[in-house]
Amino acid sequence: VGKCYHKLLRRRVGGVLEEALHEFHLGARKNAPVLFPALYIHGFLRRARQKKHSAAILFLDMQSAYYRVIRELAVGHVSSDDAVIHVFRFFDIGPDEMQEFATMIQQGGMMQDCGMPAAARHLAKDLLHRSWFVTRHGSDAQINSTHAGSRPGESWADVVFSFVLSKILTQIMEHATAENLLTELSVDVEGGIYTTAPDMEKVQAQDCTWADDCAFPLSDSGPNRLVCKTSRLGSIVLDYCQRHGMTPNLKPKKTAFILAIRGQGSQKTKRRWFQRGERHLHLADLDLRVNVMSQYVHLGGLVDTDMRLCGEARRRLGMAQAAFDAGKSLLFTNMSIPLHVRASLFCSSVVSTFFNLALWTEGTEAWHKMETGFSRLLRGLLSKTYKGDLLYKVAPPAVHILTGVLPLTYIARKVGRKGLWAVLQEEQTWLQQVQRDLAWLVGDSEDWPGLREQSWPEWHNLLGGSMPWVKRRVRSRMDQEMKRFRSSYVVLICLWALWRRASVKTAGDEEHQWTFMDEQLSAKYRAVVQGTLKLYQAGSFAREMAPGIGSRRWRQHAEEDYTLAVPQQNSLPESSGTIIGCLQQCLAKFPLYPTEMEELTNHVAGELQVLQRAGVADQWSTETIAAIKNALQTFDGFTWSHVELQAGDKPVTTLRNFQREVEDVNWRALCQESYHLDETPKACLKLAEDWEAALSSESGLADVAAVQGSYWTLVPEELKVAWDATRTGVAVQLCAPATFWCSPLSRPFAHLREFSAT
Repeated sequence: VGKCYHKLLRRRVGGVLEEALHEFHLGARKNAPVLFPALYIHGFLRRARQKKHSAAILFLDMQSAYYRVIRELAVGHVSSDDAVIHVFRFFDIGPDEMQEFATMIQQGGMMQDCGMPAAARHLAKDLLHRSWFVTRHGSDAQINSTHAGSRPGESWADVVFSFVLSKILTQIMEHATAENLLTELSVDVEGGIYTTAPDMEKVQAQDCTWADDCAFPLSDSGPNRLVCKTSRLGSIVLDYCQRHGMTPNLKPKKTAFILAIRGQGSQKTKRRWFQRGERHLHLADLDLRVNVMSQYVHLGGLVDTDMRLCGEARRRLGMAQAAFDAGKSLLFTNMSIPLHVRASLFCSSVVSTFFNLALWTEGTEAWHKMETGFSRLLRGLLSKTYKGDLLYKVAPPAVHILTGVLPLTYIARKVGRKGLWAVLQEEQTWLQQVQRDLAWLVGDSEDWPGLREQSWPEWHNLLGGSMPWVKRRVRSRMDQEMKRFRSSYVVLICLWALWRRASVKTAGDEEHQWTFMDEQLSAKYRAVVQGTLKLYQAGSFAREMAPGIGSRRWRQHAEEDYTLAVPQQNSLPESSGTIIGCLQQCLAKFPLYPTEMEELTNHVAGELQVLQRAGVADQWSTETIAAIKNALQTFDGFTWSHVELQAGDKPVTTLRNFQREVEDVNWRALCQESYHLDETPKACLKLAEDWEAALSSESGLADVAAVQGSYWTLVPEELKVAWDATRTGVAVQLCAPATFWCSPLSRPFAHLREFSAT
């Protein structure tokens, strides 16, 4: 009853709270998802990267934020001056602020300033007076009472804290605006997601706050100006928090900066501010040092300055794997539970770890990693059906078809504030993804508004006023998409099986197994076997094994040792030929094929271009960068390597790679012998009218997935006979319904139709 009473009063002051907080102060507001502040920070960093501006984010974390707030500042009147002095001493409030705060408390506090009715304000004060609670570590004989902040779990905790924090943030933004520290953005609210060049209104990029998590974004075209602004803003923020009794937590991974220093003068700026490899930024005004990190966990997501999100993808997959492992034996691999029930449980407990999917955009490296990782995780539901190595040969599309769980791409399809609109309209990446999602939702239907800027007001009213109807249409569209996904990928798997059938070695081909002896290579440790044995017998072991590159410990050390200091550079030749020699000397240490060497150098060349676009490659001269590019792009592994590929070796093509190349496959060239149009067919094969229904049956797909990962048996029998015949040059005739010749599955057999027409 007490909780219901508290919540009732909490709802009655909701309107006053909405007016008191600035538009990006969320958490205590209704209809304000955590997506908004997270998307704001992501969009701001992407915008800075696109403009090649330096950027900084200050993430503020306060110790025991809800329980150290001076609640009297919010609710007002205290009975005596002694009580006020006791409160100020508890929070270490200095004499300069004591008079100001005492006057504010006597006049009714911040709630009075915001226009809250006196009755509601006094009720809030009474609810928090001598508030008590018990913990699971004690009994009902041990009662805890709060004299500061609010009781844990109290409905008014976020209200009291929000009023005090709002006052602090308002003063911080006033000082930051007066000192010209904030970034100016442009916004066109009327144009919505279709605006490409917003210029209707100018707004300041202020802080975004969710509950007690605050983030302050800054950007500037000048690297040194950006760091100066960052230092000054950090001093203002920490000073105002301390003056109001809140203690910033300056421990590692708490209050911290992330900095992206790019553009002309970035190296000079790093030498000035981080000359001795410091991992912190010195705030001269307060004589404090705040950590500088390469990435930060903000609102449940890992934020990095380049916004590649590869670390966040790895983190999300780790969380999903932990959720799957927790229920693996009891639920997900329990064969007594039907597969469709286990798939539903998977969606409830594992898919929920992929929260805030609307932050992501498709087509990036991080999204590819997370999407493929999700499919691999879902494949665990089939681990008792396909045992051992057979499980890993089940193609990802087949996993989704068998379980009925949509791919992550479709789960992510989802259908503000001026600051958020301004950031998104200027950086465009996320809005373009939303435009694609709306285009997918509309499809061929005429029941929706147009996909143009003039129709955005209609979309706004529709999404705001008819959301239940929109959700029903989304579910219907999802069902249609799952059917389309199923049919299209079954056809793709059949094409893949046909391609692999034509590419596999015949029985007469000579089998050759690659060995070190054939290539006259040997492992390095073979030259020091005797010395290794002596050390082992003497007990001379390494005290600590160095972590492998890319391992968890390696990433942990990289984060702990992160610094913006400029690395010391010994020398780098400016001659392309000399750089090629260095590459050859390095690659010769490893038994790589020539094609693998070229893939590696091409990857390094791509990384160099990324550094250039980000504006962080100015430690090299223009001539040196040109020489490196030329050396990497012209590197040829065949000109100096003694390793040669075997004539019979063919690259392994995965289903995902085949999907990208299927449009370019020359099916006619896969036939080993050509035959003549005037030759009499050896057989006439007829494909049944119901070939599509037989092809898409779940039992058929489940059966063929169990045959050593080969999907050849999924292909209809008539097509298998026709393909084997045409591969060996045997003339056959294929009669099939018109639906088959309109399907992509008919591509390998197009010449058979031409032959039969003659």
